[in-house]
Amino acid sequence: MKTNESTYTQMGMAALLPGMVHILDIVQREVEGLREQLAGLQGRKKLGRPPKAPGEPKSQNRGWPDDPEARSQEMRRRMRVAAKRRRAEAKAVAA
Repeated sequence: MKTNESTYTQMGMAALLPGMVHILDIVQREVEGLREQLAGLQGRKKLGRPPKAPGEPKSQNRGWPDDPEARSQEMRRRMRVAAKRRRAEAKAVAA
């Protein structure tokens, strides 16, 4: 059985959480405003990573082909491999 102290502790935490979430929302909005101001001062039109210099290579696709059809085939292949692995793990657990 819970003690009164435990119950009061839970009630206090439950009462504090909505206010804390509200404060976090306010702080997040302020941070976004400052980021937008900074981007404006730096002469950028949008937030985020600055554009790459001309001639700089595009980022790597980390093993994914550039062709949409080849990416689709690769995704299907990876799904088959994952399903096969899950079946093997389930079979090993059942045995």
